[in-house]
Amino acid sequence: MTTVQVTYAGLIKVTRGEAPKELYSHQNEAIKVLNKTNEGAFEGLLVLPTGGGKTLTAVHWLLRNFINNKKKVLWIAHRHELLDQALETLQLSAYSSLLSNVSGFRYRIISGHPKHDRPVNIEKTDDIIIASKDSLNSGLDHLLKNWVGDLQEVLLVVDEAHHATAKTYRKLINAVKDDLKKRGHEKGFKMLGLTATPFRTDESEKSLLKLVFLDDIIFSEHLRKLIAKGILAEPIFENLETKIEIKQKLTAKEIKAIENFDRLPQDIAKRIAEDSKRNNQIVAHYINNRERYKPLLVFAIDVIHAVALNKVFKDKGINSDFVVSSVKDLTTGTTVSAKENSEKIKKFRNGELEVLINVEMLTEGIDLPNVQTVFLTRPTTSTILMTQMIGRALRGQKAGGTEKAYVVSFIDDWENKINWVNPKKLHFEEGAEFIEPILPSGNRTARLISIEMIEEFARIMDDSIDTTCLEELEFLKRVPLGIYRFSILEPSEGYEPKPTNYDVLLYDDTEEAYDNFVKDLKILFQSIDLQDREILEEKELKYLLQTAKQIYFPDYQTLLGYRDEDV
Repeated sequence: MTTVQVTYAGLIKVTRGEAPKELYSHQNEAIKVLNKTNEGAFEGLLVLPTGGGKTLTAVHWLLRNFINNKKKVLWIAHRHELLDQALETLQLSAYSSLLSNVSGFRYRIISGHPKHDRPVNIEKTDDIIIASKDSLNSGLDHLLKNWVGDLQEVLLVVDEAHHATAKTYRKLINAVKDDLKKRGHEKGFKMLGLTATPFRTDESEKSLLKLVFLDDIIFSEHLRKLIAKGILAEPIFENLETKIEIKQKLTAKEIKAIENFDRLPQDIAKRIAEDSKRNNQIVAHYINNRERYKPLLVFAIDVIHAVALNKVFKDKGINSDFVVSSVKDLTTGTTVSAKENSEKIKKFRNGELEVLINVEMLTEGIDLPNVQTVFLTRPTTSTILMTQMIGRALRGQKAGGTEKAYVVSFIDDWENKINWVNPKKLHFEEGAEFIEPILPSGNRTARLISIEMIEEFARIMDDSIDTTCLEELEFLKRVPLGIYRFSILEPSEGYEPKPTNYDVLLYDDTEEAYDNFVKDLKILFQSIDLQDREILEEKELKYLLQTAKQIYFPDYQTLLGYRDEDV
């Protein structure tokens, strides 16, 4: 295969010969069912367990049935790692055995990532667009006018489709579907969702997937069956009872405790001290079974747990690291970046790291075939999450993985949360409908931490569990209670609104004012009829600012944490 290497867009040339990756029997069976389904419009799901080859199956099928027939494909996901994986699979599958009618096809990959393109650059000649749903939503007009508007038929692929019940997905799906419909091409809309977990954990949401994928599950295969065939590894389950009760996350009350002090709060000191006993048990168990367990993937409780556990691994001479989705280091002021995480994941995949600890990052999409063992150190009530965590270790020998996989649990009541058998039909109840949730302001509180300080605490706790030694440590003064994190649309050079993320630091003297302000935003918008508008005029913004200052921040000149820009 020869590729014109362009970072965000380019031409993938077709290589003569057979595609190098041969499909398994269940993948070929899935393609037969998809071929029959493709005779008309459809909106359905392809359900295969993690490691069962969802992406490869979909790519083989769409190359032969759409790209080869000069039909367009839109592939959407919620994380840029999933987009990169889709593009890589396309590049590795571009052979004449699948593409006999074309010499090449043009792609464009779109997201907020610096190495990806933006919707404003979409061209009619793009054969396949691989994009994040958020970026496409922010540039939806460009997608519809420059691409969808000329089509009579399009295939929309939704990766990790159990997320498709979210409002942002539905907005994008309906926009493409409605555009075809209003031009008389309703039968040209085809949608394929890919997922290993075709269900929702929340009882109130169990019927919602059926409202998005009207044609239900097109094809599914079971985890047990692929294990029996040797495609997935044989799982060996082990349970280690630490007999230490743990807390899953810091509460808002605990976060609030971080204010105007020069020592670590007692409750957080106690939490780290308690976790240190458990962390040492976890690391000791790994060291005692190192040869059969490595390489190891650990699912940690939260960021504090990941940082502290990583420190214990390193102090015991284990080459380890951690990846987290979003955390700002209070000491350095820097945020752990996606690039940093990607580099760590690459090192783990290449064998440069023996242990990788993660917090809710590696449950979906990322291919880690070398994982021998998974440590489950975090409790969960989610069948989806538990099944995804287990699935990280189950890539079998036939799929380039391991013959056996060790799943070691340090938590209780977990075996019954594994989805061993995928359903043939989606759950559905009459009268099910989407109800947009109103999120309480407390959900927006994020955690600022000092990674270096947590590592130091972990070291001290490893030496002695006596919490009195923590009283001798100085801690940063004037620590914010937390932040409000939100995204707004701003004009950009490409003439399309660009989503920009903002963090507003909350201090003791502004916390209550901001809480009231956020709760009353809807009322403020209604006062000048702004409920349904995304972009405001300058005079409207000034009016809202002055109103907010008068009502919520009357003493703004004396408030440490107040800035007009934040409001």
